[in-house]
Amino acid sequence: MKIEGIVPIIAAPFFDDGSVDYESLRTQLRYLKDCGCTGATLFGIAGEYFKLSDAECEKMMEITVDECKKLG
Repeated sequence: MKIEGIVPIIAAPFFDDGSVDYESLRTQLRYLKDCGCTGATLFGIAGEYFKLSDAECEKMMEITVDECKKLG
C-alpha cells in the first residue's frame, strides 16, 4: 500500500476536565475527509499521546478505523 495525499496528524480533543472527547474526534475525522485528506495519523506530537492511557489510545484507534471505513 502506498500512502499518498494529505495525511495530517490528528489532534486529540479533550474536555476541560482532561478526558478525551471522542465525539469531537469523530467530527474532526469527518471534517478532514470533507477537506480532501486521504488518511489520518494518530499519536503524533499534536496528538498528545503521552497524556493518554492505553484504553484511551485503543478507543481512539477504534474510532479512527471505524470513521475511515465509513468514509471510504
